[in-house]
Amino acid sequence: MRGALGFAICLAIVATFTDARADERAAAKEHYMKGTKYFDLGRFEDAVKEYEAAYEAIDDPVLLYNIAQAHRLAGHTERAIFFYRSYLRRVPAAKNRAEVELKIDELQKVLDQQARAQQLPPSSPMPSSSAPPTATPDAVACRGNRRSPRARQPRRRLRRLRRNRRRAKAPMPRPAEPRSSSASSSSASAVQR
Repeated sequence: MRGALGFAICLAIVATFTDARADERAAAKEHYMKGTKYFDLGRFEDAVKEYEAAYEAIDDPVLLYNIAQAHRLAGHTERAIFFYRSYLRRVPAAKNRAEVELKIDELQKVLDQQARAQQLPPSSPMPSSSAPPTATPDAVACRGNRRSPRARQPRRRLRRLRRNRRRAKAPMPRPAEPRSSSASSSSASAVQR
């Protein structure tokens, strides 16, 4: 009698365990379906949450790949690399191993470029005001077709260059010859006579 009672208790525990396992599988499937729907809609943040919930419900390494894909498309480079590596660690003989390793390399290059870009100083000084100045419609209407002073500069420069060229081509006036004191006195005496 004791043996039958022990067997019945074991059977009840196994049945409860399989029921709980079935519930976990159903919950995982539901989260997976929601995650896939969000993924297809381009809502990658929500897809990540649903895929992670599915992975918590049932420990399937294929979900790690889905989580990595959603992180990659959401722009979470570091998290995507982490989940791709977790996937390869859990499934070392994965059929898509070469593809996943290629994605890890590409994402690592992106991370390296971002790190280099953060280390470089800015190429131009930032303006002192937070917002760039904009022309209001009234200011544009008042200006009409007049050119701004900055736009007139090339035209002025061109006029100046042309004027200088004309002056350079024109014959230079001869400088007056210095008069000697004897020549000036002889001409003065000739005038007086």
